[in-house]
Amino acid sequence: MPYVKPDRRGRGTWFLGDERMGGAGLTATAGRGDMMEWPATYDYMHPAAHNADARLSYMDEMGIWSMVMYPNVAGFGSQAFLQLDEPDLMLACVEAYNDWQTEWASADPRRLLPVTSTPFWDVDAAVKEVRRCAEMGHKGILFTGEPHAFDLPMLGDPHWDPLWETAVEVGSPISFHIGSGNMEAGLGRRQVGAYGRMATFAAGSVNLFLGNRVPEERPDLDRLTSEYFASNVYACYWFEQVAPRRLIDRVGADSILFETDFPHPTSLYDDEVHDRISQGLGDTDPEIRPKILWSNAQQLYRIDEPTAADRTKLAAAASGL
Repeated sequence: MPYVKPDRRGRGTWFLGDERMGGAGLTATAGRGDMMEWPATYDYMHPAAHNADARLSYMDEMGIWSMVMYPNVAGFGSQAFLQLDEPDLMLACVEAYNDWQTEWASADPRRLLPVTSTPFWDVDAAVKEVRRCAEMGHKGILFTGEPHAFDLPMLGDPHWDPLWETAVEVGSPISFHIGSGNMEAGLGRRQVGAYGRMATFAAGSVNLFLGNRVPEERPDLDRLTSEYFASNVYACYWFEQVAPRRLIDRVGADSILFETDFPHPTSLYDDEVHDRISQGLGDTDPEIRPKILWSNAQQLYRIDEPTAADRTKLAAAASGL
């Protein structure tokens, strides 16, 4: 089972058996470190990175009503569990994570929104898990963007139709997190040795973004890819400044969501959150900004509206009162 123990430098590290999965603090650097020097233990991380009550308090300070939560330990698509090579144990790990996430979000399930991790290597088990988690209140479904990287059918293969049909049945969007496929591609030791850690990370990040794409040709689909994108696809951004100013009309204001990526290394933290919103959306039409910051996500994830008391509390916390 996955567990945390100190590495040779005393830093808390996730292991799966004897295999190192990654630093526990590497995905929780906001306000506490960076890609080179991340928090050594949970005590050094921002409390909101792992404590639900602290997360809600931090969201209050930022004026954020709700957050959609993605996994880290097993990768952005559960791919690390494949290392176990035991189907029953792999499924048990996915179920345990989803159960834990449900419990963690119970601090305020209106605001902390779980996304179901899937045992994508078994489409029937994935369908069953999606239905189970939908009953527990999960708001989305996490899936790998590159099943073919694990010797499974391509994303557009009819093999996956039962999962798509179940997603429609339970009313949950399918989420493809950047890097939900094979994270090892382009991030190996040879590249790090030749180019350095940060240059390799930058190059690998570009490849990960390019991996989130829509198939261009399917004989059984009779509309343009751009038309399917407009009606069925949403895209998130957080640190970009040029795209919000120049591409909203091309992408479509109804298809864009804002995020902070907290607490990851590239996340927006404290003043950066509202600075980036102002810089990227300050000149947009008044009706566009609330779509990107609220109503698009509210409709997609079926988020409960904050009450008048909630709004007063958020306003007071955000203003420092």
